[in-house]
Amino acid sequence: MRIKFDLFRTRVMARFKALEDYIGFVEVHIQESHDAAVSQVLTENRTPPDSSDESEREWFCVRQHEIDECNQRYAIDFPRILRFTVLMSIFTLVESNLSLLAQEIMKRKDFALDMEDQQVKNPVKRFKKFWTKVARLPSWWSDPRWGELLDIEELRNCIAHRNGVVEKRDGRITQLLPRGCGVRLVALNDPLADPDEVGTLEIEERYYREAVKQMTALFDEIFNRAGCFGSDHVVVEPE
Repeated sequence: MRIKFDLFRTRVMARFKALEDYIGFVEVHIQESHDAAVSQVLTENRTPPDSSDESEREWFCVRQHEIDECNQRYAIDFPRILRFTVLMSIFTLVESNLSLLAQEIMKRKDFALDMEDQQVKNPVKRFKKFWTKVARLPSWWSDPRWGELLDIEELRNCIAHRNGVVEKRDGRITQLLPRGCGVRLVALNDPLADPDEVGTLEIEERYYREAVKQMTALFDEIFNRAGCFGSDHVVVEPE
């Protein structure tokens, strides 16, 4: 009996799985913390100090303010920080591992390659140049996930450089907005919306969960097409 698996591929795919698990863990933790915080506000202040109308109004206003603060923190601020951070992490994970994958392909094919020679800013064009001109692998393939990677890159740049403020030059982002895919802009009528943040990116959980899923599938496709990698899971073969 022989046990086989590709350690390099396993490590790369494990990084995507770790990010997926992290997303699930933190999203659930934020929601649970939100529920607990609101419950604490209500249970610690069950009744006004006396039965006068003024005391009841004051009690209600204070409790509502505390609940609004909880909602702002757990429903707006924390999810936005998390989702902006995750979007940036997705792009960093993909870009860095495309570079590592290219180096590993050349190592396995016994070619020399300095990735600094691949002077193309666009990550898709850069990897396509490597694939077709350097590694000379089978024909490049059309895949909508390459376009999704460019969407993620533009979202990442908007977040990194302008904290999510969308400008007219962000063409790929403006094309995403009407698709209903989980990328939108803060609107003035949004609950707890800050007028200064109207027009800022709002990333829904479903968008970046799907982004991780699609980038994971893209790497699986690359590994399979490269032809020099084994399985990312244990395969048992008879002697």
